[in-house]
Amino acid sequence: MSVRHTSALETAAHRAHHWVDQIAAGFPTADEVFVLRVLRTWLHLVRDELSVSAAAQFAAQLPELLRGMFFEGWVPEHTPRHTPAAAFAERFAATAGVHGKDSALVLSVITARLDLLMSGTSVNKALGTLREDLRDLLRGGPPRTG
Repeated sequence: MSVRHTSALETAAHRAHHWVDQIAAGFPTADEVFVLRVLRTWLHLVRDELSVSAAAQFAAQLPELLRGMFFEGWVPEHTPRHTPAAAFAERFAATAGVHGKDSALVLSVITARLDLLMSGTSVNKALGTLREDLRDLLRGGPPRTG
């Protein structure tokens, strides 16, 4: 009889699934494809607004597989972008495949769920480096212009 140990990859997958399930709990659907799509879009767009240092500090708090998603396609030389909130909300809606009117709600749900999952003040530290209008949008405020 052989003993099977849980591999590091299985552990990483389990942890990522747990986080996706916890984020999904904030939505009226358990559709993992939807949750992964909006989470990936949130991670990429927020990442591109952060300084390299802030992005690295934020990513360090993510599970390994989600950290890979965070860094996928990243070009550090092109960050931070300093995108106005209204343009950020439009880009999020288009990339995530959600209605523009729903983008602020979806963004705030992801932010709130990450707040619950991450240790300490990781989300607050990262968002604290962003423009005020973008920080407000990610916390549930309407996308302001100007």
